[in-house]
Amino acid sequence: MTKASYGLARIVELHGEDYFAVHGCYASEQRILFDIGRCRTSKMGGHRYRCTKCGKEEIAYNSCRNRHCPQCLGSKTGKWLAARVSEL
Repeated sequence: MTKASYGLARIVELHGEDYFAVHGCYASEQRILFDIGRCRTSKMGGHRYRCTKCGKEEIAYNSCRNRHCPQCLGSKTGKWLAARVSEL
């Protein structure tokens, strides 16, 4: 199975402004999509990690931590919702 080349963040980055212009959105909805579009990119900042043995460096970008973001909390939201449904 291969990783998708376009995730929600990339689609929002490419087409978000056009979508807002045509459909309009509440400010809260725009903020959600804006956060998702920046998630785990250099725009959110990040941390540089270096291996103490070999010196190899990797950058880990910060997440948006928005509950609607499929990269961040989307799976946790789904698990929470499933737990609430089972309570009913």
